[in-house]
Amino acid sequence: MRQVRAAGETTGLAWRAAGIEQAFGCERAALGDFYQARLEATRRSASPRERAAILRALLDERTAAFQAFAQRRAGAKAGAHERREAERLGQRIERRQATGPPAARLS
Repeated sequence: MRQVRAAGETTGLAWRAAGIEQAFGCERAALGDFYQARLEATRRSASPRERAAILRALLDERTAAFQAFAQRRAGAKAGAHERREAERLGQRIERRQATGPPAARLS
């Protein structure tokens, strides 16, 4: 990562966007592990009569948790995209201001 950064191939925002993806990847894995452990504990400890209803409820809960995760991730990605666009616009404005007004460039 340091070599890419030293070469100047990516901006600070690109690194932050990669951090967002990494953080959400870890969260998704943890969420999956959490529900897998709960499902396995239910399979081992619940009586056969209760097992099906509890597993169904856990699977529904897991589905809702993953949907909420997907919405959070989409919101974070949209926010990161908006920040990148705002930074790019700011850089364009700075470049235009550094060159001076259009009349000065023509002469």
